[in-house]
Amino acid sequence: LGQKAEKGNALIDASKVVLDQLLEDTQENVYLIVRQGMEMVCLAARISPQPVRLSADVGTKGGLHTGGAAKMLLAYS
Repeated sequence: LGQKAEKGNALIDASKVVLDQLLEDTQENVYLIVRQGMEMVCLAARISPQPVRLSADVGTKGGLHTGGAAKMLLAYS
């Protein structure tokens, strides 16, 4: 799903520069996630160059109760 969305999605296209800048500024993982029903879906990711990191692949789905970004989506929906 995420890989399909990555091709020609206006939201992803609009976020590329911001995602790249956030990665450069923080050297930490940066994700573009959206809510899909009661799940979150990762549409785009920039992965940290740090040797120790936790990352999720584009297309990864998860519950809205898992992780800070997903909880933010739930809180503001």
